[in-house]
Amino acid sequence: MKKTNKILAALLSLTMGLGFVGCGSGNDASGKTTIKVVAYEGGYGYNWVKESAKRFEALNATTSFEKGKTGVYVDIKITKDTDVETMSSSAEDIYFTNGNATPRDYSQKGWLVDINDIVTEKIDTRDGVEYSIADKIDEDYRVILQNRGDGHYYGLPYADYYSGLTYDEEAFTAKKLYFAAPDATSKAAYNSPYGTADFLTAENETSRKSCGIDGKYGTADDGLPTSLQELMILCAKIKQSGYVPFAFPGGHANYTSLFFEGLWASLAGYEKIRSGYDFTGTVDVVEGYEDEPLFSGINYIRKPKIKTETVSEAEGYYSTQTVERYYALSFIQICQKEGWFAQLTNDTNVSHTATMGRFLTNGLTSQEKVAMLIEGSYWYNEASDYGEVKKYQVLKEKQTGEKKAERKVAWMPLPVSVNETVEERTDGGRNRYTFTQSGSSFAFINARTKNKGGVLDACKAFLQFTYTDEELSKRVGMHGVYCTALSHSVAEEDSNKLNYFQRSVFEAAENADLVLPSASNETFLTARTTLSIGGKRYLQPIDTDGREYTTIISAIRSGGLTAEEIMNVTMVKAADWGAYYQG
Repeated sequence: MKKTNKILAALLSLTMGLGFVGCGSGNDASGKTTIKVVAYEGGYGYNWVKESAKRFEALNATTSFEKGKTGVYVDIKITKDTDVETMSSSAEDIYFTNGNATPRDYSQKGWLVDINDIVTEKIDTRDGVEYSIADKIDEDYRVILQNRGDGHYYGLPYADYYSGLTYDEEAFTAKKLYFAAPDATSKAAYNSPYGTADFLTAENETSRKSCGIDGKYGTADDGLPTSLQELMILCAKIKQSGYVPFAFPGGHANYTSLFFEGLWASLAGYEKIRSGYDFTGTVDVVEGYEDEPLFSGINYIRKPKIKTETVSEAEGYYSTQTVERYYALSFIQICQKEGWFAQLTNDTNVSHTATMGRFLTNGLTSQEKVAMLIEGSYWYNEASDYGEVKKYQVLKEKQTGEKKAERKVAWMPLPVSVNETVEERTDGGRNRYTFTQSGSSFAFINARTKNKGGVLDACKAFLQFTYTDEELSKRVGMHGVYCTALSHSVAEEDSNKLNYFQRSVFEAAENADLVLPSASNETFLTARTTLSIGGKRYLQPIDTDGREYTTIISAIRSGGLTAEEIMNVTMVKAADWGAYYQG
């Protein structure tokens, strides 16, 4: 079934190289049961676990989990190295970790504690109905949290993100980068090498932006590109305005995959992306290329020859040969060829946080100005944690006197078609966005904790506590990061804490079909980290003629590979499918 994010709807209905860093909860551990928690330091945020631990400790101040001890102390370590393969020799109890390997995978190895009791127990009440944690988990997602043998839960979804673009809303307004509606009175035609389009020159009662992907006027996606051709025209307009279209960190060239994944999902739509997980339905595959260009003004990207194929588990390779993958790869090649990537993308010393900082300070420094940032949907929280938002605010105040300025940058829904815009289409085509979970993280308990007596009870109690509606709500309010696989209510006081960018993500996702990388068949479950949309097979390594490239952009820049060549070496061929197919 389609996964629409209920947490987002709830929000909108309410308000419209680092080592361990020991932090603990701040309380005295003497005479108390101690549980050791390790949490991932990254874009998802980690301060929530400290605050949640304090509330848990207060709630259990008089609880005895172990004989001779009263109360509980949560000893927290924050790190980027949450290597679960060391659990067998680790003293840590609970992990909030980052990575695509699943509790299903780890439980098969005997690394995790069975937590079925706390996951299935009713702990929340909404509208008079009692809910368990299991009730909150998306039905299609549950299988990767369960052990194949006993069907019990061994882990929980923690956090995730979407891949795509953030655009500088302030720059788009100032530089008049929004497309105009057909009936707009204040508009001007812009002639680019890739075609002509009308851009809005003023907003008033008789002049409005184009309808955007949702097909409705007066919504957040108004004026944004709905086709790849339109996005190309926009990029030309952006360069003319003195900005460069796209930035990603030169020190993390793999971030180009975030743009690729977002484009692929948006162009394909929910059903076609799911076909690569469920192995059902039909897809359009590339079976060759025409001797004519795909885009106006671009003579080096050929139009693909397309054939419709039915996907089955025995012929799942068709889902890796889809034309939408080719379109997305082609656009990355175009960006490089047309000079749409910022200069900083060539500098391997530029970090992801520095790139965020440069984007936030557009126009406040003499550095290159960037219109759109290639990132995951969590990035603003990370920029805040690493001080980049504060740096922007200090600079803004120094130059304008405005204190604690809120930066107006927003999540951009990506095009859903190649050439036709939504307003040009006559087929009543898709008007919902498609977002895919590109990265996933999980929470679980170390199997070694089973030998710690009352400590295990305390660990289970704490893990269950962090998955109550109230605690999940506070997590969202603190970091603006949610878990697509979970459905829960969000309090108004927490949704009110979201910043401008975070609200834009929630608003976009309300009108999105959200694809979760999970399925019940053994083929996908066994090769999930390879076959999901962000999987290694689709992206890296790109291996051809004895040359190997770890990213799309390095294959294009260093190897001179074309979208056709990358498509050919990264798709799964029929002869190779046996390595994945479990039938």
